[in-house]
Amino acid sequence: MILINTRPKDLSGKINELCGQEGIGLQNIYLSKIIPIEIDTDNGVYKEIFENLDKYSNFIFTSQAAVKNGAKLIKLKSKLLNKKHKFFAVGDSTKQALTSEGYMAIVPDNKSSDGLVEMIKNSFPGKSLVICGDNTNMNLQKKLSGNLDEIRCYKLEYSKKSIDNIISSPAIILIYNYLTFEFIFKNLNQDSLKNKFFVVASERIKSKITDLSLGFNIKVFVSKSALDEDMIIKAKEFI
Repeated sequence: MILINTRPKDLSGKINELCGQEGIGLQNIYLSKIIPIEIDTDNGVYKEIFENLDKYSNFIFTSQAAVKNGAKLIKLKSKLLNKKHKFFAVGDSTKQALTSEGYMAIVPDNKSSDGLVEMIKNSFPGKSLVICGDNTNMNLQKKLSGNLDEIRCYKLEYSKKSIDNIISSPAIILIYNYLTFEFIFKNLNQDSLKNKFFVVASERIKSKITDLSLGFNIKVFVSKSALDEDMIIKAKEFI
């Protein structure tokens, strides 16, 4: 059975490398691409935030794309940072991305935005700054409301033409975020959904898929984490 990767091309290097090493047949269907949002740290809507980075205790990154497009902005104002500042990632893949940028990241045991909210409320007081994309689900913003600001540094642009590349025969589709599944569900022929196995990166994504697809027999399986290695381990159960 073929394995289908749906991530943007910019984030697909590792999955291609791992599948090549293991001889797994992988089809890349880049359903979306990451579009950086141009931000001037000295002017514009985020000027006040960047002038006062020292007032934040916690810097939260929601995805690898947030790290890629947002960490460089924080570095531009690195003189305002100190050892008391904490960096947080929702999951292990984002933690790895932060590590590669030179930041020691903290990840909650419950690798989700809910887990992160609980951990920050219980153990890390102070104001938080979330670095995210325009596709944010607003969970962090709502639950840390009043003590959190945000910077949106990228957006996801989906392409309906790419849906035509998804084969009609049985396949395993890797889903790293809910919006990607939603896009597939709304644009792929419903008959083609019946013979697909969806390996998703979290229980939260599965729960939202279940709510969306009531009445459909969607086969959804949850990976141990959003790491490419764990996604492949789960997918191999069906190959």
